[in-house]
Amino acid sequence: LAGIAQPLADALKLFIKELVLPNMSNRLMYSMVPMVSLSVALFIWVLLPSSKSYSYVLYGVLLFFCISALNSYFTILAGWSSNSKYSFLGGMRAAAQAISYEVTLMLILISPVLLAKTTAWDMVVKSFPTFLFSPFLGMIWYV
Repeated sequence: LAGIAQPLADALKLFIKELVLPNMSNRLMYSMVPMVSLSVALFIWVLLPSSKSYSYVLYGVLLFFCISALNSYFTILAGWSSNSKYSFLGGMRAAAQAISYEVTLMLILISPVLLAKTTAWDMVVKSFPTFLFSPFLGMIWYV
């Protein structure tokens, strides 16, 4: 149980450490964007089904795609808020890389959604054994 709290304690330690602000930066945005980005990233875990799930989100997979795409904007905002062209270019590069990974993730996740004929995470997970050995799915995951 103590190992579960370790990543959260590390994140808290990083946020509490000394805040170094560049001279010409937008101070409020520069300090708030990482916290908001972490909050959005942690919110994705609410959507994933578990054995103790009490909520049923009808469009959970689509909401997962939309919320995970928001982090690309926060990466761009983090670079832009420092008012440095190199930081902004680095943020744009990181966002472009994240978007390219999101496309691959969407292609992998869309095949179980199409085979289950639903966008609810719970129903996709419950119907997983029925299409585990589907040739179409195997081809998508292999490529």
